[in-house]
Amino acid sequence: MSLPPTAVLDVRLTRMRARLAEAKLDALVVTQPAKQRYLASHRGSAGVLVVTPTRVDLLVDTRYQEAVRARQESLQACPGLQPHLVPGSYDDALVEYLGTLDAPVVGFVAGQTGPFDHDPQALEALGDDGGRYLLVDPLRRDHVGTPL
Repeated sequence: MSLPPTAVLDVRLTRMRARLAEAKLDALVVTQPAKQRYLASHRGSAGVLVVTPTRVDLLVDTRYQEAVRARQESLQACPGLQPHLVPGSYDDALVEYLGTLDAPVVGFVAGQTGPFDHDPQALEALGDDGGRYLLVDPLRRDHVGTPL
């Protein structure tokens, strides 16, 4: 499967950011590989993509570090993507990353198989106060989010 050119990814991210604004979300966390591939051309089986109004960050471990660098130097580069190395657990890295992000309301894509869909302790690690983190479906305009 070929990857889209940078211009197509730019249009996709622009649309996603418009949906984030409509849903009053400051960031969107995407862990599903197919959705990461659609938004950022990340082909890995692991990773965490975070889209904000001004940023696209991809948390990856060392297995994907070189592939992401090479893709960002290609005609399929994701506009503005910044890779972040995950030295250990993806869960721990995401908790740490979200702690540094200025994003009062964060959406997690519905239907993901990540720890935050099923693990109350993971939510406790995030320090959720019952309103910052929402389970969302950004592809449906009528779905604004359910607190995790």
